Order: sequence, then C-alpha cells, then structure tokens
Amino acid sequence: MFSQPALYELGSALTLFQVANHVQEYVDAVEFGVPEAAPDAATEDVPGATRVRYGLLQRTVLEALRDRGTISRREVFDEIAGRIELNEAETVRTSSGRSRYETAIVWGSVDMIAAEWIEKTREGWTLTERGKAFLEETPESVDISVESRTAYQAALAAKRTASVTRLVTE
Repeated sequence: MFSQPALYELGSALTLFQVANHVQEYVDAVEFGVPEAAPDAATEDVPGATRVRYGLLQRTVLEALRDRGTISRREVFDEIAGRIELNEAETVRTSSGRSRYETAIVWGSVDMIAAEWIEKTREGWTLTERGKAFLEETPESVDISVESRTAYQAALAAKRTASVTRLVTE
C-alpha cells in the first residue's frame, strides 16, 4: 500500500503532531465516519446567532470598491459595517481581538485577488476591471465566495504544478 519511506514520514508526522484535545472526536470519525458539520464553537452558545455570510461580505467589498475607488483596509471594514447589518456571528471577536467579519474579509480578499477581482497596493484595495464586470454580470443570489474560493484553489494548484514541473526539469 505505502512504501516504507512514506510510512516513516507519516509516523514522524503523527509523532510530532499528536492530537491533544478532542481525541474521541477523531477516533469516532475514523471508526464511524465524519459526522455532519458541528455548530460553530464561537456562536453555538449565542442565542439566535447565525453564520458569517462570506458571499455577502465579499460582494459588499466589491460594491464598496466600485463606489469609492481605492480605499484602505480599515476603510473597507468601515464601509462594510455601514452598508450591511452585521449579524451576531459576524460581530463576535476572535482570539486576535478582531471581529469575525473583519477576519472573513481579510481571508476573502486573498480569494478575490486570485479571482483577479481586486488588487492590494500600498495605497489600498482597488476593484479591477474584471471585478467590475463580474459584479455587473453576477446575480445577487450567487454566493460569490464560492466563485472566489474556486479561483484561489485553481491558482494554488497551478502554483504547485509549476513547482513540481520546475523540480522535475532541473
């Protein structure tokens, strides 16, 4: 099944990265299969809490950049907070002290860059021509975070392929 070197590598990873918490969850997953997604720990004990709306946040970022031009990250956060009513899940503070909507926007921006919808420079964040076109052509019912995530995964796969190709040809 696996070569001996592969088994050694797996063994060293397991030795180095041991599961210290939630061991029974992992054992149960191995024995009985992975369960459906559990409630989000940050919101499960908040009455009436909902999920972070990644698609809405990303769409609102694109709209803010379309309307305002190049703006700083802080201005992006402020624009989003002023344009939509954030739910409880989005306003919860993470361990870093940042609200979850801000964290979602920062991580989502990586995906939006991969989709070539936005650019980040020293001056701030800017909507690209491709981003403008996407915003105009895409109905509001579409969760654009799925589209941007797919673009990120494709860019990552292309980068990995290029790295492997470079190693093989050298």
